[in-house]
Amino acid sequence: MSFLFACQKPSTTKIEFVVKQHGVQQACDERQNLMWFVSEFQSDNTLSISPSKFSSESVALIGANCEKSSWQVELMADDLDGKKLSFSMAVPFNENHLNPLTATSPLNTSEMFWSWQLGHKFFRFDGDDGFSFHLGSTGCKSVSRLRAPSAPCAYPNRYQFELAQFDAHKSIILDLDRLFKQVGGSRSCMSEHNNPTCQQLFANLTTKIFHQE
Repeated sequence: MSFLFACQKPSTTKIEFVVKQHGVQQACDERQNLMWFVSEFQSDNTLSISPSKFSSESVALIGANCEKSSWQVELMADDLDGKKLSFSMAVPFNENHLNPLTATSPLNTSEMFWSWQLGHKFFRFDGDDGFSFHLGSTGCKSVSRLRAPSAPCAYPNRYQFELAQFDAHKSIILDLDRLFKQVGGSRSCMSEHNNPTCQQLFANLTTKIFHQE
C-alpha cells in the first residue's frame, strides 16, 4: 500500500509596519524619504523571512515605496500570537559589506548603501525641512573604502527591539515622536560618534520606538 502526501507550503505570519507622528498614522509622502532594514527576528527561536520583492530570508527593507508589500514582512512561523517577538534594525554583519554590484534584493537598493567599508544605512530619514538621519555602522577599518572590513566596526550602531506580547492582528508602529525626541531643529546626523544630535538619537533608539496599540 502506498500513501501520497501533498506538499504543503509552510505556515507564515505576515506582519505590517506603520509610521506615526503626533499621534497620527502617516501616509506615504514623497516629500520625505523614510526606509529601514529589519533582520534577526526571534521568538522562541530564530525566524526566517519568506523572500519577496523587498526581502531575503534574512533581511527586509521597510518603506521602499508606497506599495503595501514594502511595509510588510512575512515570517516563517504561524504561532507568534501572544509570544515575544524581537528584531534588529540592522543588516547582519556577514551581509552588510558585500559587493553592492552583485547583491540581491533588498541589499541592492543604492539609496541605502554607503560604501563597502561602512556597509548599508540601517535607517534613513530625509525630511522636507532639510533634517536627515542616516543610521549605520561607523569606525569600520579596511585597507580602503572599497574593501570590506574583516572585523566588526568600532561603532556597530545596531539596535534590537522587543515586543513582549506580539499581537499578530495589529501593526507594529514606528513612533517618530519617540525617535526624534529632543532633536527638533538640530543639525542632521550621519551616525557620527561625536555629533550631539546623533548621541541623542542613539539614546532614543534604546527606548520603545516600536510598539503596538
